[in-house]
Amino acid sequence: KALALLAFLVAQPGGLATPDQLIEGLWPDLNPDAALNSMHQTIYFLRRVFDSGYRAGMSAEYLHVDSDVVWLDRDLVDSRSWQCRTLLARRSEGQASVEQLLGLYSGRFATEFSYEEWASAYRDSLHAQYLGVVERAISGALGAFDPRWRLWVGQRALQIDPTADGIEALVIRLY
Repeated sequence: KALALLAFLVAQPGGLATPDQLIEGLWPDLNPDAALNSMHQTIYFLRRVFDSGYRAGMSAEYLHVDSDVVWLDRDLVDSRSWQCRTLLARRSEGQASVEQLLGLYSGRFATEFSYEEWASAYRDSLHAQYLGVVERAISGALGAFDPRWRLWVGQRALQIDPTADGIEALVIRLY
């Protein structure tokens, strides 16, 4: 559950959620008291994943908790999906930004939780945005117009998602 808690928080705007959101997302079938206890135990274990010698008030607070919100300290915790989101939000159209995105994006987010609603919206949105950038790069609408570079982009994207038929069609046209 520690991994689920971390992924849940990464999928939330700003890396934060209320205890009620956490309980609804991660422990929906438990009664409220048991769910709250499970949440606190999972927070305890996640803190020790970040810092095996974690001591309240003395260790770095990667994960903050108060009665209203639980959040990841964005100065201490980062994720590739957050970095991809940042790149995608900039809408930079240069070759370097496309290559940086290709270097960061390694596949769909949190596939370990493929049936969890809280993960699917984030995962699908990030993947669709990634594929959109890749398609524009392959078609020559952004990045370098060099066909070898565009082909490399397509091949890299197909390694990540071999089911991307639109990308595959663009790559075949380039060949």
